[in-house]
Amino acid sequence: MPIYEYICLECGVQFERLQNADEPAPVCPFCEGEAAKQLSAPGGFAINGQGHSSDNSACCGRGEPCDQPKRCCEK
Repeated sequence: MPIYEYICLECGVQFERLQNADEPAPVCPFCEGEAAKQLSAPGGFAINGQGHSSDNSACCGRGEPCDQPKRCCEK
């Protein structure tokens, strides 16, 4: 079940609600006014660890940059 972000159209309070996509928008928990869904910033992720360095540094556990990460990391 996703978490949706809402903004109250009457008092401007922003809040989150865990609900199904087909459920209607909830009322504001503070003033009970009408709320509207907000666009959320997309979540990002980063893969870190051995063989996943974005700048090829410390590849394969080494301290120096790797000039051939495909060859040495994918054994």
